[in-house]
Amino acid sequence: MYFFGVVCLSYLMDTAFQAGHRVSELSMENIGWDGQNLVDLNDHSIDQLFKLYPWEWVWEENFSQYLKLTTQWVEPCWKMLLSNKAILVELWKKFPNHPFLLESHAFDASVSLQGKWVKKPILAREGANIRVLEDNIDQGAASGSFYFDDYDKYGYIAQKWVNTPLYDGKLPTLGLWMVGHTCAGMSIREDEFDIIGNDAHFAAHYFVE
Repeated sequence: MYFFGVVCLSYLMDTAFQAGHRVSELSMENIGWDGQNLVDLNDHSIDQLFKLYPWEWVWEENFSQYLKLTTQWVEPCWKMLLSNKAILVELWKKFPNHPFLLESHAFDASVSLQGKWVKKPILAREGANIRVLEDNIDQGAASGSFYFDDYDKYGYIAQKWVNTPLYDGKLPTLGLWMVGHTCAGMSIREDEFDIIGNDAHFAAHYFVE
């Protein structure tokens, strides 16, 4: 099993090692192709691979045309659908007015939006490029958001604004680690801004039976 990335991978590599896998870390630019398989610097076949590199960036790499042939990806490419905000538009089409969904549409500057909305990039991270719209007028960046021009190229959605409750002046969000239908871990992030960013307060939890 091969890994590439920088910060979190040592823990994940150790987990795989304890599970009996032979592991190695490999930088993105060092992945090769021998005509039949993805290979490492020693021309060994890469049979299994975990990455922290975004899927939309992987598809822009020269070797992306070979991805589906031999290597088993521990996070398969269909997971990209779950991190793509365009899925929120499709969910709203399929389940309009569902209590667990916010009204969402593909952003179109020519379409009038009444009330308060947020404009969100389809692919982005840490709350980048989020704008507040009110009666179709751009009110500026949401508090806590920042701008990164690379995210513009993927397009935007418009999502209905909702006021969320604050606790001691902070906005919390839960990150859940699901294994099948079971929650095996949880994190809580809190911020004073509308957007919970990379510098938010963070607390990790795990469940022990």
